[in-house]
Amino acid sequence: MSAWSKEDKKFVTENAGKLSFEEMGSHLGKTKNAVHLFVHRNRIPYKPAVKVNLITELLDIAFIKADYFKPTKDFFSEIGMTQMRFWALYRGECSPTQEEYENLKKHFGVTSERVFNNRQLSLFDSNK
Repeated sequence: MSAWSKEDKKFVTENAGKLSFEEMGSHLGKTKNAVHLFVHRNRIPYKPAVKVNLITELLDIAFIKADYFKPTKDFFSEIGMTQMRFWALYRGECSPTQEEYENLKKHFGVTSERVFNNRQLSLFDSNK
């Protein structure tokens, strides 16, 4: 098994969602499964469907950067969500239900006021 180079990662990041895992694997000389696992491990979004990703927004508030969060089996058990559901939400493939969002806010100790203030600051920063 060959290691993933910086060029490989750049190619996958730029083409995720445009090319299939199989097409990217063929280009890189890797299997479809290897590309899929690489995308998952490196948290590369490939099927964004939501305009505002509420999960990464919460994680950015709680951890400064969403990538710093490393979920455990205990985390999934405590919030009552499967790994597959969490990662689909994280990648922005779908939106959380109100109950899921509230459970995550409570788990991370993030208040609605903090979310609102963060959104206000984001709007201000994007107008520069």
